[in-house]
Amino acid sequence: MTRRWIIAPIAALAIVAGYLGVQLGQPVTETQIITQFAQAYVDDHGDGADVSDCLAVPDLQTDVRLVVRCTHPSGIIYSYFAGQRGQLRGSETSQDPKA
Repeated sequence: MTRRWIIAPIAALAIVAGYLGVQLGQPVTETQIITQFAQAYVDDHGDGADVSDCLAVPDLQTDVRLVVRCTHPSGIIYSYFAGQRGQLRGSETSQDPKA
């Protein structure tokens, strides 16, 4: 009888741990990466900045999955380099040559 009281919580804990492991192992989509960095751009440069200022292109560097480029109405380009799991690998600021 006491064995059931021990086994049931351990089994429940194993099921919960397995579920969390599967959820955390899901790959990040490109849409999620673009949305994340576009929102960071708006939060950091809010004066006239909009998420529609941003686009993403693949990068040839091995540790960079996407480069999210946001062109501010003032002509400044903010580039965010996203890693394979959506983490920030670096950023860069430059002037739009057309501005």
